[in-house]
Amino acid sequence: PTLIGLLSTVLKTMMLSGADLGLTLNLCKETASLSADQAAACTSADARGLQWSIIIFATIYAWAAIHYLLAGKTLQRDMVAKTA
Repeated sequence: PTLIGLLSTVLKTMMLSGADLGLTLNLCKETASLSADQAAACTSADARGLQWSIIIFATIYAWAAIHYLLAGKTLQRDMVAKTA
């Protein structure tokens, strides 16, 4: 969860810099002082940053699971070969 949050923050920063509204993470914390467009950009960047960080980590976990399953297919044969 910590790494997902860190990646989410990095992605949010990147998305805010691409919005060309002059927004930063600190400015987005004070949504009451922002215009409607700026507040919407902050909310969207926050949601998309979290969404993409979860997608990236889910892909990494799926890749690891595939390798775990592939290793498990030969585990019994490998253990028998080692003892013989």
